[in-house]
This record gives sequence, structure tokens and C-alpha cells, in this order.
Amino acid sequence: MKKITSLVLLAMSGAFLLASCGEQPAASSQPAGSPTDSASTPAAQQITVKFNTDGGSAIADVKVDKGGKVAKPADPTKEGYTFGKWYEDSIKVTEFDFDTPLSSDITLYASWVAATPSGSDSGSDSTPTPSSDSDSQPAGAVQYTVTALPWWMPNDGATLFAWAWGGQSGDGAWYPISIEGNPATGTKDVPCVGTFSVPAEVTGFNMARCKAGTTSPDWTVKGDAEGRIYNKSGDVTCTAGTHSYESPAWTEYEYKPQ
Repeated sequence: MKKITSLVLLAMSGAFLLASCGEQPAASSQPAGSPTDSASTPAAQQITVKFNTDGGSAIADVKVDKGGKVAKPADPTKEGYTFGKWYEDSIKVTEFDFDTPLSSDITLYASWVAATPSGSDSGSDSTPTPSSDSDSQPAGAVQYTVTALPWWMPNDGATLFAWAWGGQSGDGAWYPISIEGNPATGTKDVPCVGTFSVPAEVTGFNMARCKAGTTSPDWTVKGDAEGRIYNKSGDVTCTAGTHSYESPAWTEYEYKPQ
């Protein structure tokens, strides 16, 4: 009898042990420390768009998702000027297209056109012409013409000057250049023509594209102060009896002390 009882107890112990092993919790297939599904999608990368208003009312930076487009902001304002366009570069050659997907941080540059004073002639002919007043012309003046000027010369209301030397000019003097065509914004890929008057004895000249409103260019000015030169042409050697020249190449100019 005792033997039977022992066998029964042994059988019950074995069954209980097997049942305990079968109730182990299933192992998790998620590695320890793995992020949950809700945190596994990275946030979209953002880029910053800055607006340089060149002295106009400030516009706050804008952040957009990489590959997205930035909305055109309300036009800034500037006393004495009318807003023109937004450009991709500081010399304001390439107009910015607000339908362009953006891939990196960018700064956009505002252009301005000097406002027409009230009461001024509002006729359709906006082409500036050289003054015929003899008091404004150099003594013994000769009018020079420069053809094939880059189309972007008048962008942003920029002013042009010739730096001429030789004869009465000695080491050099500035002479304003009038640009034929729209004086505010050039038409893309349509060359401009410039005219200016200099003493007959000049032997050479180059040209400077300056900040709007400049009356006296200065090779040493940086930033956006009056007198700042943005672009400079190559030199032209004058030939006796020749008063028309094709524009030499232009480069971006920035004063660098020697």
C-alpha cells in the first residue's frame, strides 16, 4: 500500500513540474531599449530662409521643411523707395523664384527703385539722357558710348560711373554714365548701352556699378554705404577718334586693403 501511495505522489509531482514549465511567458521579439513605433519616424529636416531688406522694414526668418517652398512675404517698405524684387545673390542678378523647392539655408536680397518725386514728369519715356548743359560737361567734352553692357546693369536702381584717366583727368576722375533703356530694372539677356562725357584727352577708362543713389563712388567703401562699388569692368584703352567701345568683362568688386 505504501508503495502504491509513493508512486501516486511521484506521478503527481512530475505532472505539476511539467505544467509549470509550460506556463513560461513568451519571449518578447522587441530588442531591449528599442524605440516604439510612434518614435521611429525622424522629424523632417528644416532649413532657414533669411530676408535681407537692404535698409527696408525687417522680415523675420522663416523655417520650411527641406524640399519645401517658402511663401512670398509681404513687400517690405523703405522711405523714398519702391520695392522691386527678391534676388538670390547680393549683387542682385538672379531673381528668386518662390516656386523653387529649397534644399539648404538661403538668404534673399531685396531690390529697391528710387520713388518718383511728386510732380515730376510721368511720361512714358523713362530713358535718361546726358545733360546738354555746358556747365555740367567737362571742358572740351567728348561723348563716349559703351555697347553690350550686361543686361543687369540697372537692376536695383544701380548707378554707373566711368573712371577715366589721362589728359585733364590726370590719374583719374569719375564721370556719370547714363544707361539707355529702363533705368530701374533691366530686361534679361537684352544688353544695355551707356553714354558718358569725358575730356577729349582721356587715354583710358573702366566702369563701376554702384549702390543706388551714389553720387561719388569710393573704391574703399564696404557694406551698403553710399559710394559702395558692387561691380567693376575691365580697362578700356582709348583710341584717337574712336568714341564707341564694347563693354569689357565685369567682375564682382569688394575692397580689400593691401
